[in-house]
Amino acid sequence: MSRDGTLAFVANYGARTPGSTLSVIDLVAQKELRRVDVKPLVRPHGLAVADGNVFTSETEKMIGQYDPVTGAIAPVFRTGQEGTHIPPRSTSSRR
Repeated sequence: MSRDGTLAFVANYGARTPGSTLSVIDLVAQKELRRVDVKPLVRPHGLAVADGNVFTSETEKMIGQYDPVTGAIAPVFRTGQEGTHIPPRSTSSRR
């Protein structure tokens, strides 16, 4: 979700056919504003909002980034890991 809580970013992972898009959803109007093609990255998932919206590409073993302001997609780095995932952040504090 965007910092102001008005937009949601959804990874379109795909079922039988690998997906390669992100949906930008207007939460107030409750509709998709645009669908962003992230090719050559495939099977996007594991979204985590940072300075830009960072996502993983499971098939390409890569972390990618989508910037909602400019619309730019950029591969950030290769993980070399089968089934690349961004682990969810814990909401509990651990000591």
